[in-house]
Amino acid sequence: MAPGDVQRFFPTPQFGDIEDVAPLTMGQSGASVYSVTTETGAYILRIHGPDDESWERVILTQEIASRQGIAPAIVHINHVARAIISVRISGVSFGAAVSQPETRAAAFKSLAEVLARLHKIPTGPLAAIDLINFAHSVWDVQVQRQGFPTWAIPLGGRIADLDNFLKHDDRKVFCHCDLHPANILWDGERVWLVDWERAGLAHPYLDLATISNFLSMPDQAASGVLAQQERVPIEGEQQLLFTAFRDLCRVVYGAVFFRLVHDLYSVPIASREDTPTLGECFAMLSTGELDLGAPQGRALVGAALLKQCE
Repeated sequence: MAPGDVQRFFPTPQFGDIEDVAPLTMGQSGASVYSVTTETGAYILRIHGPDDESWERVILTQEIASRQGIAPAIVHINHVARAIISVRISGVSFGAAVSQPETRAAAFKSLAEVLARLHKIPTGPLAAIDLINFAHSVWDVQVQRQGFPTWAIPLGGRIADLDNFLKHDDRKVFCHCDLHPANILWDGERVWLVDWERAGLAHPYLDLATISNFLSMPDQAASGVLAQQERVPIEGEQQLLFTAFRDLCRVVYGAVFFRLVHDLYSVPIASREDTPTLGECFAMLSTGELDLGAPQGRALVGAALLKQCE
């Protein structure tokens, strides 16, 4: 999108003229995202399509999180064009921050603090996320596709495992619900959460279960960050519950990545033993050996997430 096209989203009296525009690739949401510099500052423009059913939820949840200093400040909303302009955070992705020994501890500490604050926000009109139903809606379709790895089929039982736990612990708080590394920014001092399209009410363990999987964190390390978030030791039944959440997230995200592959036969999945780890996949993505926009890249990342289930 050229600067002249972007200018219509930025009222000149408020922002001045557009100086620079750069498209950003952020997740699989379908929204068009741009980094925009104007005479008054640096911003992120996010344009939702006219058929995007998440628009009302995004506005509600992102405005709440923005007011609480958890999401970047929103500076303009165009409801007709379904566009949001927020302040651009200068920094790096969370994955980059925790990969550096000098920032790792501080980044995790900030994440635990921000999630604790998020989960304490009054829920008000927020809608609950039916995680179990969503998991079935994704998994039950993918597992029947020709080319789906046979070694992963039994992992669907992890959905029922978590469902049994939730019958005894159905807490629901304000959650981000899609906390992969690209949706967390580190500004050098603290983290910010972005991309609120899937936010809603869910269990307080969900967000950390998600990000800990993408970072391939060992159980003990992940539970340690959860203990910082909850401010209590994670032991016994709570440890089992958190493990069940991690497995559920692996199953769901693995199936979601397979859903993005039109023909699974075109990207043969190796045995479980020969499937690369998620860390190996990310290393190949960083060197360009693997492309997350291509079927092979999506299938391998999906299989790697499923491989995390013990």
